[in-house]
Amino acid sequence: MVRSIFVYETYCLNAVDSRGYHELDKSDYTHKLGKLTSVTVTTNQEAEELEARGFKFFSPVENYREWLESGAVAFCTFVGTELACISWAATSERALRSICSFPIKVDFNRKEAYGGRIVTYPKYRGIGLMKYNSAARLKFFADKGMVRVVGVIYKRNVASLRGLTKIGSSTYAEARHLKILGLRFWKERPLK
Repeated sequence: MVRSIFVYETYCLNAVDSRGYHELDKSDYTHKLGKLTSVTVTTNQEAEELEARGFKFFSPVENYREWLESGAVAFCTFVGTELACISWAATSERALRSICSFPIKVDFNRKEAYGGRIVTYPKYRGIGLMKYNSAARLKFFADKGMVRVVGVIYKRNVASLRGLTKIGSSTYAEARHLKILGLRFWKERPLK
C-alpha cells in the first residue's frame, strides 16, 4: 500500500435546518429504475434482519458493524434489493468519531447532528437519489429534535455540493486539511 508523504486538501463545511425539508418522506417510491425503498438502520440486528429479507446491506459497506455499535445511523436507499445510496449520520461524539476522520466541530448539546459519508454507487449516480436519501435523514433528525445538520464535503466534489443545495444546505466554512509524514492538521475558516 502506497501512502502519500504530503497531502493538502480543501473541504466545505455545510449545514442545513432539518425541519425544513420533508418533501420526499415516503417510505416507498417508484422510479424509472424500479421500486425505491428507504430504510433507516440503527443497529447491527436491524442490518442482519434487512439482509435476511433479501436487501444487500453487508457487502458494499466496510465498517458498518463498528459504526452501528458506536451509535451511527445508516440511511439506505435501495433500488429493488440493491443498495443504491447510503448516508451515515451521528447524534453523539462517539458516533461522529467512528464515521468521520476529520475533527469537524459538532455541538450535539445545541441540537446539532452530523450527516455525512453520503455514497451513491456509480450505477445510480445522476438520478437524484441523494435528494431522496436526504429526505429520510432530515426527517429522522427533526423527529429526534436535532435542528441543524452539519457535514464535510471535498471542495472539488461539485456533484455532491450541487446536490446539497437542492435540500437547502449551504456552506458556512472552509477547512484546510494537511498531512505531512503522518502528521495531520485541520483548520476551519468561517465564510462571511
